[in-house]
Amino acid sequence: MSETRTDANAPSDSLRPSSVALAQVGLPPAEYAEIERRLGRVPNRVELGMFGALWSE
Repeated sequence: MSETRTDANAPSDSLRPSSVALAQVGLPPAEYAEIERRLGRVPNRVELGMFGALWSE
């Protein structure tokens, strides 16, 4: 029997926010990619809001 393993920490496209959600917190796609790179995972909604507020200054 073959078992397929996946990385549990790998970001799922279903977890990534839409471009509309990013626009609502003022994050362009390039900044979102940087956030994901720094965290090493997909940020949650609270984190997106915090980054949007902090990086808008």
